[in-house]
Amino acid sequence: MKLPEDPVTWVFQNPHAEAILTAVGDRKAHLPLEVRKSRGIHPESFRKTVHTLAGYDLVRIRAQKGARFHETPRGYGIEVVLEATPKGLQVLEILEEFRSVLKRREPTLARATRERWLVP
Repeated sequence: MKLPEDPVTWVFQNPHAEAILTAVGDRKAHLPLEVRKSRGIHPESFRKTVHTLAGYDLVRIRAQKGARFHETPRGYGIEVVLEATPKGLQVLEILEEFRSVLKRREPTLARATRERWLVP
């Protein structure tokens, strides 16, 4: 799958991408299942979004430190964690700056814009 050249636009257009980046933006490793459940994202949407974020090098998927192969219902697996990359942290910073501009202009914004960007 060839991704569009602009990851910032893709993240702006995808609320799940923003939610995942925000969740892992604290520079710590996070279990994917915990991120998905805390953000209320459907499993398949989460998988596709994380795959695309990784394709843009905005998040990193790596084995958890000390993880060992273990049996799963589908065979064998290893526990992985998600973390933001430096590029992902830059995109997250852009989102925060954008949000601060919107907060300053909140009275003039359409209701849908306020709901999408300013309601926690």
